[in-house]
This record gives sequence, structure tokens and C-alpha cells, in this order.
Amino acid sequence: MKYSLFLVLGNGGGVTFTNSNAIAVLQKYFSNPNNSVGSFFELIKQITSFKTQLEEADINPDGKFKFTDKNANKIIDSIREIKDLYFETESQVGKYLVSERLLDHNGLPATSATVMQQDGTFNIYFATKYIKTNLDFSFGIFHEFGHILNERGMSFSEWTNYIKSPAIFKEEISVWKNLNLPAGDPRSTTAIKFYENLLKKIK
Repeated sequence: MKYSLFLVLGNGGGVTFTNSNAIAVLQKYFSNPNNSVGSFFELIKQITSFKTQLEEADINPDGKFKFTDKNANKIIDSIREIKDLYFETESQVGKYLVSERLLDHNGLPATSATVMQQDGTFNIYFATKYIKTNLDFSFGIFHEFGHILNERGMSFSEWTNYIKSPAIFKEEISVWKNLNLPAGDPRSTTAIKFYENLLKKIK
């Protein structure tokens, strides 16, 4: 199946979710970054390690990821949670875009980022400096689909105001804690602490 078109921006730039009830629970869950991973698992089926799922699909987790539709689609189809979450957000997913480096909404270096367009769709950006392997891409796209799930339904103006507020830090904590961490992303603990510290500084 075909998803989105990868576009290269240049070198200098800057669980199983299978039903609407589960999605509604997850969206509500995202509103509270203090929920524990344990309680999350009581609501949503436990995520299977992405590394394990890639290996079961005969994809080398540590193999170099090539930014093409074919490679992206293969990974999406090979990891149950990514595939199911994609289908829940499919109508909101715009384009995949690639640049060497990225800055997020707060001017911070980012591995990947999601940006709403005026038509309500979301473009997903990936930094080739950090997305090196198939596993890196798996964690990145899962993370960004999580943001789309939480932010869809907002108007463009609402979204623009939202990403400038402390709420975006709370959402980051929730996505890292509830999606990336159970999926086995080794960066999760550091990322959670980072955004928790940002929240403390603005209180």
C-alpha cells in the first residue's frame, strides 16, 4: 500500500490501536503526563518491541534506512502498532519531508517533527543526521503519528497557539512515556526528563 511521498529539503535545513474506543481512551490519557506506563497498559494492549517485530519481518533493525516510500511502507506494514496508528490518522497525514537537521516548534534540535498545514493535514519531517537505521525511523514515525492523533481536530489557528503553550511539553512527555518507551526507544527516559525540566522552568 502507498502512504506519502518523501521530499528532500536539502542539506542545510535547520498497543495496538484497532478501534475507536481505544483511540478515545488514548487521547484522554495523553492529557495527563503523570499517568504511569503500568496504568497505560491497563488501558491499551502492551506494545511489542519494535526491534523484535522488525527482526520477525526480516528487516535488520540496525540496517541503514533509505528515505523512500517503499522502505517507509515496508516498516509501517511490519510493525503492528505503527500500522494501526497510521490507519487511525491516515486522513490527517500529509507528506514526509527530509532534511539534514531539524528544529522543533521551540527551536530545539529534533529527530523528527510534525507540522500542521492550513488544510488540517500534518507534514512529518525527518532529520537524516539522526535517523540512521530502520529502528530509528520506526521510533520516529510512531512518535509523530502519536502527535497527529492528539492534535487532529484542531483548527490551524488553534494548533499554532497550542504549540506555543506549555501543553506541547506535556504532550511530548505523554508521547515519549506512552509510546516510545514501551516500544523500546532508548532515548525515551532522557527525553521525558528533558521535557519535565522544561515544564518546571516555566512554572
